[in-house]
Amino acid sequence: EDALKKAVETSIVLGSGFIKMEWNATAGETYDIDPETGEQINEGEIEFTNLTPLDVIIDGTKETWDNDWIMVRTFQNRYNLMAKYPEFADRIRSLPSKSDSAIYRLAVWSNDDTEDIPVYEFFHKRSEAVPEGRYLLFVDSDVILMDAKMPYRTIPIFRIVPSEILGTPYGYSPMFDIYPIQEGINSLYSTIMTNQNAFGV
Repeated sequence: EDALKKAVETSIVLGSGFIKMEWNATAGETYDIDPETGEQINEGEIEFTNLTPLDVIIDGTKETWDNDWIMVRTFQNRYNLMAKYPEFADRIRSLPSKSDSAIYRLAVWSNDDTEDIPVYEFFHKRSEAVPEGRYLLFVDSDVILMDAKMPYRTIPIFRIVPSEILGTPYGYSPMFDIYPIQEGINSLYSTIMTNQNAFGV
């Protein structure tokens, strides 16, 4: 429910809101130990992640939201990934963090830093060309953490939009119509305040 509310809010502001639903096999309570490897076997959990249009890559030439493939970006802690994929630990350690790679970002302080790094997931649904579908999890072009057949019946990326931009796969929000009006209001207030500061005393 929280993810749905956030997706609706994102769609009103940015035109589209997205939820990624996934099964995390290593989450949840531990219920057994693998006798061969000694690794914990967990119950697993369904997890929901909110995404913005900046995090979802699609084929922009489509005329509807009917995608054969979707790629998404999320941010995860590098040390958790290193523990989960120890064979790639050195490469994951060397990747730039979210704060290092962002040109523009919202931050409380200019020196805000994080150990989160971008993680990319590519989903291709089952089709004539790709009968088993495809799932790709990677953090860089040469650091592929997983390459497997599609583990879900459908692509687990769900979208909500206030309305559609006809002939495109993109959403449209009435908030877009407010931008030029707000820009005009900002300009008027700026003019008034400039005059008051310059000539008010």
